[in-house]
Amino acid sequence: MSVCSAPAIAGLILSALAFSQSGSASVMVPDVDRVLLVVGQNVESVCGYTNATGLVPGGVMSYTSTAGVEGLTSIANYGSGNIDAGVFVNNPAYTNTVLQLGVWINGDMGNIVSGLRDGNIDAIGNWIKNANCPVYLRIGYEFDGPWNALDPNQYVAAYQYMVNRLRSDNVTNAVYVWHSCAAPTYNGYPISAWYPGDNYVDWVAISVYQQFAGTLGTMADLDNVCNYAKSKNKPIMIAESTSYGGISDARWANWFQPCLDLIHRHHIQLWSYIDANWEAQPMFAGQGWGDCRVETDPYILSNWMAMACSPCFLNQGRDVYPRLHANATNNFLEAESGQMNGTFGFADSAASGGMAVSGFNSPGRSVTFTASGTAQQFVLRYASANFGTIGLYVNSQPRRTLPVAATSGGYQDLLVHEAIPAGASVRIQFDSGDTAVNLDSILFRGYADADQDGLPDDWEMWRFGTLGYGPNDDPDHDGNSNYAEWVEDTDPMDGNSALCLNSLWMNSGTPMLNVCQSPSRDYFVEQSTDMKNWTVVPMSAQVNAAVANAAIANPPPSPKAYYRLVVP
Repeated sequence: MSVCSAPAIAGLILSALAFSQSGSASVMVPDVDRVLLVVGQNVESVCGYTNATGLVPGGVMSYTSTAGVEGLTSIANYGSGNIDAGVFVNNPAYTNTVLQLGVWINGDMGNIVSGLRDGNIDAIGNWIKNANCPVYLRIGYEFDGPWNALDPNQYVAAYQYMVNRLRSDNVTNAVYVWHSCAAPTYNGYPISAWYPGDNYVDWVAISVYQQFAGTLGTMADLDNVCNYAKSKNKPIMIAESTSYGGISDARWANWFQPCLDLIHRHHIQLWSYIDANWEAQPMFAGQGWGDCRVETDPYILSNWMAMACSPCFLNQGRDVYPRLHANATNNFLEAESGQMNGTFGFADSAASGGMAVSGFNSPGRSVTFTASGTAQQFVLRYASANFGTIGLYVNSQPRRTLPVAATSGGYQDLLVHEAIPAGASVRIQFDSGDTAVNLDSILFRGYADADQDGLPDDWEMWRFGTLGYGPNDDPDHDGNSNYAEWVEDTDPMDGNSALCLNSLWMNSGTPMLNVCQSPSRDYFVEQSTDMKNWTVVPMSAQVNAAVANAAIANPPPSPKAYYRLVVP
């Protein structure tokens, strides 16, 4: 046995038994592979959800207005249930959660820009500061909805005025959200008419209600706003959503699954679901909204619980705040925007921009991207028919091969940890022995790194409380460096927190591996007969860190082989 030296390779290399041939700057944005789960939108709905599911979500929704500042320190009711953000902010049961707060400015935009609402804006700001949690502030939510009829120029002026006022009040825990209805717009204006400017928008948000059925907006409307957000390099949230029409078994296939597909396609990182019985609310009764509480249908609830409890969704927990990055940067690029060499773009409705890149089937064929800033990670969205590898080059220098999985005809995200300098070229290339892929998009993610050691500063402060440790240090003495622990999402101060190979044995002629699990990371297994040339091996549980034991599907004919775990 020998300890792996490469930081992206976890644990130990195990020598196999002899066997026969029969024998995978945004503000307060989650980790790039996480989605913050938020539930709303009134006190009854949130409490009913937590009581029924046993889960406290990563955040809750609430509302107020510039005219009345209601719903913050006392109950407000607009005919849609009790609104009181203080119930959650002041409740110990909801510590380590965030607040997503909608601010109604309809009919009040003139008062805002004239200064008549300064006292109310200051009161909202002081309340947010005292909330002592991140507050995602939706100013004039669904600004483009025909039902709101907000003039674009007045809206931009009011939005900017509020942000400037809150910043001058030193409200540092507010995150500014620009929230589109993602449906046909008021007077047909383009959404850009309401855009307050990059310096005023931290997140872009959408509403998801009836678009999958095409009865109020369409998928094209959702894609339009998401693509606009990505052109601005802003993270995307679903700020309001509900399974319009009520809950039934069929709703998973025709609403929830399309919503999850949307989240995947556009790399949406916050999802607010309104878990409400709309028919019990006077404002909405009789309008066809139905009872949309996930807990009312056993099939929906079972699927929801499996989804919500998966590692990629953030519910309440001590690691919620450390996983929200105040100084992160996004750089979204569609694959077809890259420089293609022998590859070509093709129309694909499943791809995030409606296009993908194919032709990776001969050595040297590639697509090259240019990163606008520094990045420590990137997410490559790809499709592949087979397990295998694809080449990675940075500034024309070969870095390594990236393991890819068989994606069953769809697209899958590959999270890659790699230091990318500002302005660097990143080339994805088919090399000898690689497998063909289709590329949809790439998202570069950068984090503040004051000591320039390759470790995000906020990760170091979370794990160590200091920037004093280096990437090659191993304070828990488990054989994995701090850099490897960051890559593997394990605790560098806990020797029992590790992703590694424990053992290898034969089971009726089939080699079996036992893996020390890191459920939040996809990993691959590579095999070699000489410890120099490594290949990705298909397994019964190739990219599934929740499975501890996995069978090797195609062992080599050599009487001895070596195996290692790889986290890209």
